[in-house]
This record gives sequence, C-alpha cells and structure tokens, in this order.
Amino acid sequence: MRKISQIQEKRIANKIGGREVSNSGATKFDKGDVSNLEWLIEAKTKATSAQSMTVQREWMEKIKAEALSQRKPYHAVAISFDNKKDYFILEDEFFYRLVKMLEQDENG
Repeated sequence: MRKISQIQEKRIANKIGGREVSNSGATKFDKGDVSNLEWLIEAKTKATSAQSMTVQREWMEKIKAEALSQRKPYHAVAISFDNKKDYFILEDEFFYRLVKMLEQDENG
C-alpha cells in the first residue's frame, strides 16, 4: 500500500511544486503527506480501483491543525479512487473565497 500512496504523493507534489513529506508525516515536526510553501495536503488513495471511499472528518481536522502548527495558510485532503486522478476536499470558507477570486479574475 505504501508504494501506491507514494505514487499519489509524488503526482501531487509535482503538480504543486512541492515535496513529499518524509515518512508521510510520521515524524514529530514534519506532518501531512505533501507540502509546499503555503499548502499542506493529506493524501488518501485506494489500493485498488473503487467507486467509493469513506471520508473521515478526522482527516480534515488533523490536516488543518498540522497546517496551522507549520504556519501554512492552506490545507486540503486529496482522495483518489484509482490512483490516476485526485479530488481535493476544501473547507467551505476557502472554497467560497476561491469562487470569488475566480469570478473577479474572469471579470477583469
């Protein structure tokens, strides 16, 4: 399972210009699975292709606390059903800010 997780973590790290966290955040000071200067991401994937996945509130609460402790302003949980494509779970207020920023950008 670890190798499968590493594929997802590497893919996300490459896309955000970040790095995979050593030991997937198992160290005392370096938490999460993927990070860059502003983001901390917890990555979750299925060992085999699946149609569904159970999402746990604990994942969001944990990554939020870890991001705050590392002074990173943004956090997310990334899930993958087939280890080919990632879906990101964001808190509501951040999502609404993102919508407004995109609307402003599109309206010039």
